[in-house]
Amino acid sequence: MFAVAALFLLLIILQTRQTSESPYIKGLQTTRADKDAQFKQAKDSPIPEANRAAFQGLTYFEPNIQYIVDAKFVAAEGKDTLSLMTTSGAERKMIVAGSFQFSLQGLNHRLIAYRYLDPSVKELFIPFKDLTSGAETYGGGRYMDLEVDLNSLAEIRLDFNKAYNPYCVYNEGFICPIPPKENNLLIEIRAGEKMAK
Repeated sequence: MFAVAALFLLLIILQTRQTSESPYIKGLQTTRADKDAQFKQAKDSPIPEANRAAFQGLTYFEPNIQYIVDAKFVAAEGKDTLSLMTTSGAERKMIVAGSFQFSLQGLNHRLIAYRYLDPSVKELFIPFKDLTSGAETYGGGRYMDLEVDLNSLAEIRLDFNKAYNPYCVYNEGFICPIPPKENNLLIEIRAGEKMAK
């Protein structure tokens, strides 16, 4: 009995070690370390200059591959320009690119994705809230960016481990779009960036 328990414990330790040493996890950790360095040292950092010396890095949930989901992209029929409200009360105009449909935690979800008005910017912008918003994560929601070819986009993986806080979390001088109610997820997304330290 003791031998079986010891073997089971060893398997768990080996599996955890393999997961933590995977190329994906290592890449994610490197990206996070680079972002910490940029926030601490760069002139355009959102951390106020007076606070940078004390900045100890951003806070994240542990990487979790369960929050990498295959999503179907449904393109918007037109090129409607929508105004997203911002933290300043002003509006930010963006183009509705379409929506991502996916399953997570046994439920079906939909997130609207936006394009910037500048056609040279290929990124899709996905602001969202979830049931951690206002508790473990920023109450105003978090963002994801996707660099994609809009002409060949049908299915893609959404990686919530890369969800990040808007800059206004760190500096009130920044104006940040607020996720629309359509992008409120009725589950906890315990992945990506947490509330600032």
